[in-house]
Amino acid sequence: MKFLAGFLAATAMLLAAGAAAAQTAAGDWTGLLTANPAVTFRLAVHIQKSGDGYSGTLDDQSRGAYAIALTDESSPAYLPGLFQTALGSVLDSPRITEAAKTGEGFGWHEHGRDVFDGCERFFRPGYNANLTTGWLPALDGVEEKLHCW
Repeated sequence: MKFLAGFLAATAMLLAAGAAAAQTAAGDWTGLLTANPAVTFRLAVHIQKSGDGYSGTLDDQSRGAYAIALTDESSPAYLPGLFQTALGSVLDSPRITEAAKTGEGFGWHEHGRDVFDGCERFFRPGYNANLTTGWLPALDGVEEKLHCW
């Protein structure tokens, strides 16, 4: 629960102007996220404090998607895996820095578990939401070849 609370607090601070001065992460936070020059999302994060933890939802106002659960592991908006990956990379940074100094390099396989587990947790909901409904149908003839009769 502490990890989720930290994730929600970090998300709110990234999206809100002036969030660094906030006394609590609870509240409504809005902002623009520019994925690339052609794609901008108008987002709102709603954070509620409950006991020792937090819960929250995300609105993608630019696309009419509201109350996307940030705590639902099946939701494409479930982002804690991204933060777990980032944490794992930070924990690996002394070895990565040393490998860069010596020129030995640092292989993907040398990362700690948080990088691998975080990647899986981050990408799984998006793959589950899009693979059979969008990506495979967009490929001519692929669905038929994969279908078991």
